Amino acid sequence: MDPRFEKYLLEVSKNIIPTGRYTKLSIRRHLEDMKRGEEFQYYFDDKKANKIIRFVEAMKHYEGRWAGTPIVLEPWQVFILASVYGWRRKEDGTRRFRKAFVFVGRKNGKTLLASALQLFELLTEPGAQVYSIATQRKQAEVAFNNCKQFVKQNADLAGMIDAYRNTLVYEKTASKIEALSSEYKKFDGLNPQFVLADEVSANPNSRLIDVMQSGMYSRLQPLLFMITTANHSLENPGRWEWERSRKILEKKFEDDTYFCILYELDEKDNWKDSKNYIKANPNLGVTIDPANLDTALAEAIQQPNKQTEFMCKNLNLWLNSSTSEEWIPADKWEKCHQFQPSEIYHLPCIGAFDLSKREDWTAYTKYFYDQENKKYYTEHLFFIPEEQIEIKMKRDSEMVRYWINEGLVIATPGETVDYEYLKDCLKNDIKKIPLMDEVVFDGWRADEIIKELKEIVNVTEMPMRMEKFSEPAKAWHEAVFHGDIVDNNPVMSWQTSCVTIYVDPNDNIKVKKHDYKKNTNRIDGVITSIMAYNRLKESLLKKRRPKVSPGTIKY
Repeated sequence: MDPRFEKYLLEVSKNIIPTGRYTKLSIRRHLEDMKRGEEFQYYFDDKKANKIIRFVEAMKHYEGRWAGTPIVLEPWQVFILASVYGWRRKEDGTRRFRKAFVFVGRKNGKTLLASALQLFELLTEPGAQVYSIATQRKQAEVAFNNCKQFVKQNADLAGMIDAYRNTLVYEKTASKIEALSSEYKKFDGLNPQFVLADEVSANPNSRLIDVMQSGMYSRLQPLLFMITTANHSLENPGRWEWERSRKILEKKFEDDTYFCILYELDEKDNWKDSKNYIKANPNLGVTIDPANLDTALAEAIQQPNKQTEFMCKNLNLWLNSSTSEEWIPADKWEKCHQFQPSEIYHLPCIGAFDLSKREDWTAYTKYFYDQENKKYYTEHLFFIPEEQIEIKMKRDSEMVRYWINEGLVIATPGETVDYEYLKDCLKNDIKKIPLMDEVVFDGWRADEIIKELKEIVNVTEMPMRMEKFSEPAKAWHEAVFHGDIVDNNPVMSWQTSCVTIYVDPNDNIKVKKHDYKKNTNRIDGVITSIMAYNRLKESLLKKRRPKVSPGTIKY
């Protein structure tokens, strides 16, 4: 096996080179899989791994200081290629990984690396249809043009592959490479063998990726190779694949056909400390000049308007927005992604709900307080009308159906939310949670639910007026920033990215949606979180325990 592969495994495992947590977990996954027994249906083929490495290094650079010289892979690149092409199925020798997700900072050579894979697939798979895809055709053509230049500078390839303006063709096996974007209208007849999805976080939705993936099902060993850097938005396929990758590496999900590696700073890392930058930029000192990053850092510190771009693209950090309106930056909400024990129903608890009919989401939130760990644990449930699912997938989030399948969202029959489902959940929780002695609510349309609830639990209406809601909102916001709240719900990750605030002359704040006119953002879970957190905190301060008689509490 190529010595760089083993070297990288050793240096990451032994902390010889600085790497982030999820890079380490990707390495650990490989090492653990190598130790799995006969029941494991995959094996690692050194020859297959070395073959792709040799092929890529037969390509030549065509621009910049290395123009005309062969590509020399760095150890981290060797690990990625060897993993994707080396792991095989015992049953038939075809490749194990059918999807790959590589998350790395800008200018680390990810597109150039992936471009060479397109040529390999063109030459090694009969009748291969190979595509590079991106939202904009200009971006998709970057990888395609790399392939054209690789062919031009390699006499052997030039003798085998015909290069046309928009297509590369290998006539011997009737294979081709093309660049496509979302502007392309004839996807139905495609049968892709290999798809390079470039900068997937720049895609506004997953339709382009989904249609390409659905065309792969008749192939014996297709590969969807996705590469991206972080973006200003949390609502895009790149972010969704990033979230999925984290769960696979944390062993919360199991998918032996999905390769993923994430190059990013750890949550505790100071973004102004340049010694951490290699975690997001494994090619630091190779394709990225450290002095240039130092200059960019100085500009970001001196000019706050440049911080978002620097942190997002150079440090590979997800950010909610490129504007000054963001109330909860993604890195701050990440502090809420902590371990939450499975047994929390014995803790003091308060619930909160916010009703909707069609467009907004009905949200039901529970906050629990753990005195020992000084943490507030959370549970959320969201309700939408069943007949609004497709509309909400197009207008709100493409993750809606996935969240329904995961039990995070309940779709009630009809065109409007059926409150009976929420009422049943509330009643069941009041029975199951001994110290849940209060439910907070926004009074809009809540009369019928409250009429029943106040017979079995204390109910409290929280006014939504700015002067009343401002301090609770500020208190919850501060708790988020301090990492006092544990909230791992992906719907909340989306909704916190939708929220901004209005500040009046008296420094009161009003929580509102980004770009309210578009009516595509939802913040209902933020509202219920503010209500539940503050009432629980107040009740703990007043020590309103043990459980008191049901009734209506005046806020």
